[in-house]
Amino acid sequence: AAIAGIAAVVVTIWYGERQLRLERRQLLLAQEEAELRPELAVSLREVVYHHRPENPGSRPEQAAVVFYITNTGRSAANNVSCELRLDERHLVPDDMHGANHDFFEHHIGPSSTRVHQVNVAVLSQGWTEARYRCVCDEVGESDGTVEFKIPERQRDGN
Repeated sequence: AAIAGIAAVVVTIWYGERQLRLERRQLLLAQEEAELRPELAVSLREVVYHHRPENPGSRPEQAAVVFYITNTGRSAANNVSCELRLDERHLVPDDMHGANHDFFEHHIGPSSTRVHQVNVAVLSQGWTEARYRCVCDEVGESDGTVEFKIPERQRDGN
């Protein structure tokens, strides 16, 4: 009986060690897989004022806020969709200079960038932010905030 008990303990220890090695291997594979996934980020490229005719009346300045949508990950992102929401105390989406749509791209390769423009009415200059939420087939949701400054319009029109 003592020999059977010792054998059972040895088998239990061996099985536990085997399970531990298997779990470590699975953890390493999961970490490698996570490193290979795409990673989507949004950043500001520029704020550009649209042409303004002489004596425009009281309507607000019109501008294009141009963003970079970048895949900083190590694999491609497919069916990428991004929503950008502006702080409407400073900027309000305005379709006067072209329709505004959420960003969609079928494929963004690793370390690749796309450009997305939002046409706006500028209510005030200074610091503001845009919140974004991006999804693609390979990963869940990426979200964040882009802080940027709305410059004053220069006399030369830019």
